[in-house]
Amino acid sequence: MCCVCYSSNGKRDASSQEDLSKAHIQQAKAIVITSDSSKGELEADRYSIVITIAAKIANPSIKILTEILTAKQSEHAKRAGATTIIPAYESLGREMYYQIYNSGIESFNR
Repeated sequence: MCCVCYSSNGKRDASSQEDLSKAHIQQAKAIVITSDSSKGELEADRYSIVITIAAKIANPSIKILTEILTAKQSEHAKRAGATTIIPAYESLGREMYYQIYNSGIESFNR
């Protein structure tokens, strides 16, 4: 098994060892943990970190890609076991710059 993508949809708890086992995390090589946009940034980051810890406990050799919404929580996610941090707070800014740059707008100052 190459990758486990597990999303909490309100019916399951992505931090639950039982639910992670149902997703076959023990055989997975990687897991991608995305932030829950229905929560506030800090709460979403904390939940992502809890899932990161649960995933590492279930499979200590798994690669964990964890999306984090706030810069302050990146280090916590790393210490919790995330192999890679997906910094949503940076990627949105890059995407906005890319879209503006490619739109042909040379300057916002008029």
